Amino acid sequence: MTWMLLAACTPKPEATAPTDPTTPSSSTTSSPTPTTPADTAATTPTGDTATTTVPPGLIYPEAPYDCGLGVPAGEPAVRRLTGITTTEALTFDLDGYLVAWDAGANVVQYAVDGSVQVLAPNAGEAKGIDLLNDGDIAYTHGTLPQLRGVDHATGAPYLIAELGGAGSYCDIDVASDGTVVTGDLSGDARIVEADGTVVDFGRIAVQLYGAAFSVSEDTAYWSGYSQSDPWIFRSERGADGTWSQPTRWVEIEDSTLSGMAVDACDNLQPSCSPSAAGCTGSTPRARSSC
Repeated sequence: MTWMLLAACTPKPEATAPTDPTTPSSSTTSSPTPTTPADTAATTPTGDTATTTVPPGLIYPEAPYDCGLGVPAGEPAVRRLTGITTTEALTFDLDGYLVAWDAGANVVQYAVDGSVQVLAPNAGEAKGIDLLNDGDIAYTHGTLPQLRGVDHATGAPYLIAELGGAGSYCDIDVASDGTVVTGDLSGDARIVEADGTVVDFGRIAVQLYGAAFSVSEDTAYWSGYSQSDPWIFRSERGADGTWSQPTRWVEIEDSTLSGMAVDACDNLQPSCSPSAAGCTGSTPRARSSC
């Protein structure tokens, strides 16, 4: 069974393109390396199609996969859940609950039978939601430039990092060591290291929405939310642990990109908002799911 909820990060009025997207913000806590990677990975083949093992460091229980099988055929089973009216993302916790936000800005957990319980009351509006490796829930605040957490045992919200910028941070992805990637609707890109250090890349796009790590977690991706700037951006982590300044990687024309994810075979799967004309320009490692 697949549970589905379609939501979009409410956009600000579209801003103009940045004049110099390669220059990090002067307020950078940890500066990215000035060297940018060559844009050769856009045509790099996918992982070994015979692979049936599981990438290391996963939070969830391991499950075998075969990269040669592709996406299963047929329509997904959809089950509508009532009460979720403000959440812009969702995740599963280690107890198997579907975690979301309700209309009262409470963190709620849905069981398989559809029953719901409140995990954290009055946690504040959330946009991006993901699971931390200790079982807590990480989220970007809806109006403040903050990355927050919810203690899974007590339901108490806490601050992980001040992100700076305008505060409209959307999607997040959490690596196995606790590193978080995110971007906001003003086009600012951030990586929060496991120790809380914020890598501030400055404004790299007109608007950003989606964020994801590669399987190796040495590549970070962001998706551009503006239809005038429909690019996937990419940063690489060097041998010294520092991240390169994000660069444009793949353009998906006539699209308003929103959330995205990387599958077990290291394919990047971006999605489009309903208003987009469609996704085109896919590559072996960036395949559209619109």
